[in-house]
Amino acid sequence: MPLKSGQEIERTWIVKEMPSFEEVKILPKLAITVTQDYILLDGQGELRTRKIEFIEGKKLKYDMAIKIGNGMIRTEVIKQLDPDEWKSLHKVSKGSLTQTLLPLRGVNSVIHIYKGKLKGLVLVEVEFPNISESKKFIPPYWFGKEVTNDIRFRGKSLAFSEGIPQ
Repeated sequence: MPLKSGQEIERTWIVKEMPSFEEVKILPKLAITVTQDYILLDGQGELRTRKIEFIEGKKLKYDMAIKIGNGMIRTEVIKQLDPDEWKSLHKVSKGSLTQTLLPLRGVNSVIHIYKGKLKGLVLVEVEFPNISESKKFIPPYWFGKEVTNDIRFRGKSLAFSEGIPQ
């Protein structure tokens, strides 16, 4: 299966007030549940797998990603996995988290609603085509504190936390 590689420019905020679906054009029919397993971590990168369950249609997809860097700009390499490859890697994972992702219409963004030990944490991530667009972006009223550069709110940190970072 081919690799997908590229640079990711992304900013992240804590959602301070969940808006209505209609108000912000949330697309609940495209919602997915994602289980992320972290296999290797260091200060500059991570290797993780994901099991993606499409809520409408009950379809499953598996992938593995290598992410390098911290903050707003990171390099990402993704490879699709078959179910057996995912199961093998899942067995050796060191930390895991589960979340429901709700895509938004009009911008490349997603709301992360965490489950389990992170229940109550809701983040919104917005991806940008370039740094200039990321700097021009004005977050709407329902976005709270920006945590783009706060390592505690990265997936790799959340997977090993005992609860919502304070």
